[in-house]
Amino acid sequence: MPRLPSNLKDVIELADWLELSALEAGDKNASAGDLLSALQIGRNDEADEELSLEVMREIEHREKAAGEGYPFVLQNARVVQAKPQWEDRLAYIFCLCLSYFGWKPVPGALVNPWHLFEDLSCIAAAQYLQGKVFKFGTRQRSDFTGFRDAISEFCRQMGEGQGFRQQPTLQRKDDKVDLVAWKDFNDKMPSKLLMFGQCAAGENWDKKVAELQPEIFWEQWIADPKTSPLIRSFYIPHRIPHDNWQYYARKTGILFDRCRIAHWAWQANHAVLADWRYLEWCKTVIPAVL
Repeated sequence: MPRLPSNLKDVIELADWLELSALEAGDKNASAGDLLSALQIGRNDEADEELSLEVMREIEHREKAAGEGYPFVLQNARVVQAKPQWEDRLAYIFCLCLSYFGWKPVPGALVNPWHLFEDLSCIAAAQYLQGKVFKFGTRQRSDFTGFRDAISEFCRQMGEGQGFRQQPTLQRKDDKVDLVAWKDFNDKMPSKLLMFGQCAAGENWDKKVAELQPEIFWEQWIADPKTSPLIRSFYIPHRIPHDNWQYYARKTGILFDRCRIAHWAWQANHAVLADWRYLEWCKTVIPAVL
């Protein structure tokens, strides 16, 4: 079984643990009883039973939110059972592993899961809008020249802005834009749905929820004034407690958590399965499962 979370009252982490336990089990399931046993709280304490019920309610929310992209089925509100083809739901499994086990940059690592999460977020955003997506991302933020070229190419593809706004070279800090997705009309003209996005895969994601400022980004780096309204979006591999959803949603704009990403990435699951890096990185944290 995976290690228990440090906070044994954290419903989100306990639900993650239960899902990972189901994947590791020989029969591919884990129950509320398994959770109680692992926590060594089989005392029929009312508070402990309520905690278990909250965890199962969280699993129920996940099943609904992720839809076909969810690799589990909740049976009798007590048992988390892996679907027969659970390995195909790599978007959810990847996000689950990244959230639960975390990651620290390793020089020379074969796969950087933070970069890979940006790619997955691009897939989800494109499917959500049924449109196009341009990735700025970490690798494109490495130098000013690359960033300038990325801005010009983005404007060309999107059909608005005319390109990079010429200005003296400056020490550009991270402008928080990892991707931009848009929904074109047939005429390809300005005045369209335009969604700027920031990805936050680390455990400090909650410190980043109000960083992205699309209006300021546009005014600073793009030549022509905007025509289309700019929408914010935010992407995390984590789950947010149900009671806290509106708080974070107000700060982030359109919020893509693990389940929303898994749901929309499932619509283009061929792109996820075709990228060997998702499975390869998951094997580094759950080798006994994959």
